Amino acid sequence: MPIPASALIMREKPLLEVDPVEMRKESLKMENITLERHKGKSTDKTTTARKVVKFCKVMDTFMKLKNDDKRQYLSLKDSFNYLENEEEFPLDINTIDVSIFKEIISVSREVAAKVWGIFNTNYFENGVFFHLSRVNHSCSPNSEFVWNSEEKTQDLRAVTCIEAGQEITANYADLEDGLNKKFRQEYLMNNFRFSCTCPCCCLLEMEADKEENIRLEIMKLHHLLKNADSADTIVKNINLQLKFSRLCAGVKLSYCLSLLEIGYQAVQEDQSGHHTANNQEQVLLAYCKRAAKLSKIIYGDSGVETLRWRERRDTQVEREERHSGGER
Repeated sequence: MPIPASALIMREKPLLEVDPVEMRKESLKMENITLERHKGKSTDKTTTARKVVKFCKVMDTFMKLKNDDKRQYLSLKDSFNYLENEEEFPLDINTIDVSIFKEIISVSREVAAKVWGIFNTNYFENGVFFHLSRVNHSCSPNSEFVWNSEEKTQDLRAVTCIEAGQEITANYADLEDGLNKKFRQEYLMNNFRFSCTCPCCCLLEMEADKEENIRLEIMKLHHLLKNADSADTIVKNINLQLKFSRLCAGVKLSYCLSLLEIGYQAVQEDQSGHHTANNQEQVLLAYCKRAAKLSKIIYGDSGVETLRWRERRDTQVEREERHSGGER
């Protein structure tokens, strides 16, 4: 049986959970302390201090796991093998050694290196997941990982129809990591230690050039959007990105949703008078309709994001009906 788009393939709670917001706060705090000691100069010690905070948080969380959970965690893949590649990863080795020397952690160097290597190989924003970490990467995937804030789980949703026997894949990279092949390959090698051979990376020359050009345009627009200073510029940029994203399977639906949110807010807050009231309502309704469809796919029919966009859509439909009625 095929798996339809929007189907929930898997839902999993973290095996080892971390709070990304808290971790960033603690890392920044330690970085500031180190900067003060070195009179505001950023040094290798600053970088090490930031990494030590993250490393110790991971180790502390690991040590609190039940024995069965520890065994599961240690069975996951470690692509880094820090102790066998010390010259390649001096910062990580220094982080481990400093933490042991200062008795911040009380495990062997071998265990510490393995726990840290497994974490960096399998880490999602909110932790490590035993089953979801085994989903393979593709630059043109058929599913997408999303954090379910209501259930505190990582969900895997089908974003296209997946035929029986077809491998379920997800994209490990975000758009910020680079859409074009050179950047994708560098990111995947640096962060996951493999060279991607997915269908997208193995396209023949003409097809590859066409795909690369589309991805390049999206990246240019993505960077230009950061400096867009008017609602009209934002809307034109977003509309082009959404158009190109339909031609490029590597753009995550969650990124498209974030674009629609930016566009929606920009048009709502526009005071320039460039958009007439009627045109403004049409743009908002188009964004709400598109976002309601996308959010259903990646958050499900009853997801908070889906319900929020549906409410916005229904509000816009009512406004347009009132406007049409007034004109008559």
